[in-house]
Amino acid sequence: MSDASREATYHEDGFIVIKDSMIDVPPISCDVCNFFIKSSADVQAWKEYKCCKECAITWVEGPNKKKWIDTAWRPSKKAIKQEVEKRSKIVPRLKL
Repeated sequence: MSDASREATYHEDGFIVIKDSMIDVPPISCDVCNFFIKSSADVQAWKEYKCCKECAITWVEGPNKKKWIDTAWRPSKKAIKQEVEKRSKIVPRLKL
């Protein structure tokens, strides 16, 4: 990590944010569905496809992979909304 790749932002509240342009940091939420990036599988999918793992499984893997990568194809807003509604109804398993 060289000093040339680092950018410091000084905030008036007294803290400094240092960003290294050499490091690709995933966003807090998926650019496609807006669900949180919450697992290492989501981070890996984001690095490869710029979306969470669920979006990668649903839309990228399979016949859409080439157009997703080559032409930045994304599903329609209606399809995304339907998928988000479906996912919202799924109750996560709790492990005790």
